[in-house]
Amino acid sequence: MKYWKSQGYAKKQVKEWCIDKCVKYVKNFNSIKDGPDLKKSIDKVWRDWKTKGDNPSKLREIDYVEFPKEVLDWFLALENDFIITDEERSKINELRAPTKVKRTPMNFNRIKVLFTLYIWSLIQKEYMAGGWNYFNLDDWYPKLKKDSDLPTSYNILNERNILEDLGFLKTTEKNVDVILELFDKFDVFNIEVTDKNRIRLEGEDLYNCGLWLKKQKYNWFICEHCGKEIFDKNKPLGGRPRKYCKECSKIYDHEIREYTPVYCEICGIEIEPKFTIKHRQCYCGKCKEDMKDIARNKYRSKIKDSLKVDKVCRETSIPQTPEP
Repeated sequence: MKYWKSQGYAKKQVKEWCIDKCVKYVKNFNSIKDGPDLKKSIDKVWRDWKTKGDNPSKLREIDYVEFPKEVLDWFLALENDFIITDEERSKINELRAPTKVKRTPMNFNRIKVLFTLYIWSLIQKEYMAGGWNYFNLDDWYPKLKKDSDLPTSYNILNERNILEDLGFLKTTEKNVDVILELFDKFDVFNIEVTDKNRIRLEGEDLYNCGLWLKKQKYNWFICEHCGKEIFDKNKPLGGRPRKYCKECSKIYDHEIREYTPVYCEICGIEIEPKFTIKHRQCYCGKCKEDMKDIARNKYRSKIKDSLKVDKVCRETSIPQTPEP
């Protein structure tokens, strides 16, 4: 409610939204019985909450969330460790056509979606001082795609249904709200955070969960020339990263250097630089061809001289027939 007021919404509209939220997410909430008390609370907070003036009130900020390393390892291992039976696979493929799932159905995009929802639940828990694993994804699809580092063409609705078929999610009535079932189904989420296993997600990474998870899985580096973040999936995690992306490497031959003119050592003409060649060029194209011709002629002359010598040797070694 404080956030809605800070955004300039009318109090009447905010009351309707608050009641609607309580009906959906608060157990045993009755809008007729409990609605008037809620409206009185809203009126009180609305008066006390200042958005303008000398000392405007501030919204509470979430600087970071923490979770154990075992949870991170669990998410990263889902791609290979989570296996379904052939019967379950055929059932999902029949329901969610044209999408096809494998016996290991958790591809990395689905893992990023699930991990983002997990981080959202930790943020809600930190802000609400309690558990809240409900999400209305109809209003949050664009943000979910952005935070999960997904392409714009990604069918988030169909993927949500697949995650529900696999048992990670559950949708409420009318398929509007999503409930995470991770915390009740998997024991790894009951592990406490200690100094040895603590992982802290903070800053901009809170709103780029999918990209952060991708960096934990793949070897990546920042190109020192163009500044792009490049993921090198072919190299093992923890290996020595490259300095430049493929485009910059093709142009600058794995190193950025200032252009210095190079002259042919024979004719003195300036040589056009070719950074794709690893060694320094010393001769122009014409002089190279002339040198090749000279080398060919020398080789040929040597062969001719050797043939002449061999012929003389053969003639002198032929025995003379005696005169009659």
